[in-house]
Amino acid sequence: MEKKKAAIFIISAALSAGAAMQTYAGQWEKKEEGIPSWRYQEDDGSYVARSWKQIDGKWYYFDGTGCMVTGSYQIDGRTEHFDGQGVWIENLSEEISGNKYAAESSEGPGPGVSRWKKDDTGWYYQNFDGSYLKDGWEKIDGIWYYFDSQGYMLEDTWVETDGKRYRVGSDGGMLKGQTIKVDEVQYVLGEDGSVTEMIQEKSEEELQAEAIAAQIVASITNSAMTKPEKAAAIYNYVRGNMTYTSGGLRPESGEAAAALYGFRRHSGNCFEYYAMSKYLLEAAGMPNICVVRESDGDHYWNLVNVDGTWYHFDTTPRTTGGRWCLVTTGQLQANSWRAHNFDIGAYPQTP
Repeated sequence: MEKKKAAIFIISAALSAGAAMQTYAGQWEKKEEGIPSWRYQEDDGSYVARSWKQIDGKWYYFDGTGCMVTGSYQIDGRTEHFDGQGVWIENLSEEISGNKYAAESSEGPGPGVSRWKKDDTGWYYQNFDGSYLKDGWEKIDGIWYYFDSQGYMLEDTWVETDGKRYRVGSDGGMLKGQTIKVDEVQYVLGEDGSVTEMIQEKSEEELQAEAIAAQIVASITNSAMTKPEKAAAIYNYVRGNMTYTSGGLRPESGEAAAALYGFRRHSGNCFEYYAMSKYLLEAAGMPNICVVRESDGDHYWNLVNVDGTWYHFDTTPRTTGGRWCLVTTGQLQANSWRAHNFDIGAYPQTP
């Protein structure tokens, strides 16, 4: 409770009786001009404006003109409620807002004091009623923060809610409308803060594999060819320039390394065949993914998107023969399912 040298008139009695308040330093004053209202004059003669003020143990809020507010009123992005005499109604606070400070306030929860608190674990936020925010997002002073199940604000980490991924910075605030880099990956954040795109930074090996693939595609295709025709040309190139060997690299070496191995040595196992095809197809504008044989996990081939339709693309030669250029899952089941069995439900569907 604030201590005043001069006596303080009790506003509730004055308002209910309709009596005018005498003006002294640190006293209530009735504003008669315009819309009648009450304001509060400080000891130095100034009036409280756009601020909370605790008077005689009760909280009041004064707007930009210095007038005491009543009813529902928006303050810093939250709705607060005041009775007809201007006294803040604590249990009707609808939305929480506040400021974060490095030091805790020695005062209890209430308007105009810091509701951010910190201990050895981290920051937390106290509501007016003494409870704490937890298990979700909260918008405070126009910034979104996320509080865990223990009530602590998360910092510098990913938050996944409602099927979307968000990033909070080192100060706990949600990042949005920007591109950030985390663990060598660039993420594009939308205006709502959710990730809209991931941009993986490329290694030197990836850049080299792309450059070689682009040169090869430029030499074996032309602009008049359709996507299926370009796919066939790539298939023929890999088959005609590679010799199958049980040696070569394993998947843990990476796709770029395997593609470079095949481009340079013209030999390799099914992973080299897959990796070379991957980069060549991408250079020709055809996205593709890797399919792994389900029975033993020891055969790899491409599933390529050609003008919106997915097809299997396996350039690895087999002793029994066969050409697996833009074939459907049904064709694999009818002719080579033993070699090409895979979890159908885990991949895009073919015609």
